[in-house]
Amino acid sequence: MPTNFPILLLDGGLGTTLTSPPYNITYDDTTPLWSSHLLISSPQTLASTHHAFASTGADIISTATYQASTSSFARTPRTKTTSTSALAPCSPDSNAPGDGYSPSEAATLMRSAIPLALSSRFHQPPHLCPKPQLALTLGPHGATLPSSADYIGVPAYPVSMQSSAALEAWHAARLAIFASDAPAWDAIDYVAFETIR
Repeated sequence: MPTNFPILLLDGGLGTTLTSPPYNITYDDTTPLWSSHLLISSPQTLASTHHAFASTGADIISTATYQASTSSFARTPRTKTTSTSALAPCSPDSNAPGDGYSPSEAATLMRSAIPLALSSRFHQPPHLCPKPQLALTLGPHGATLPSSADYIGVPAYPVSMQSSAALEAWHAARLAIFASDAPAWDAIDYVAFETIR
């Protein structure tokens, strides 16, 4: 039996870091995606955070996808100031300002978290090797609900999602968004399911 295992440092709490200086991001009912909202509004802020984690020696960088799902993007209102390079300016299935994002737009935005996290590899100090690995972070189903059911628990859950089969299908569909894109999937070293329900 091996006696020495490498100790790997996971990056810091992304959401907590983003609410602290110098970022000072605030979240409310208009940002049901929490830190994943920056995939839409400020990808450069996410990249800056990933770079900061790598420059301080994180061995694993996690994606900003904890609350991301097609349903949470559908509940995210569009604004005229939406500034993301992940979507074409006039996507054929894009909704009007104020409406949420379509499933295909959500998938594109979710996958855009991967190159943002990977860009941290260019910001790690040269004496640290190997370059940081990538963890695709997928929170529980409750993290994507407007009721914060991941904190409240089962009473806040829709009846349709209280079976193991329903949760399995939901997670499989979200995972397939990444697995169906070979370059995105090949870049992922770990899948971090942070609880299931």
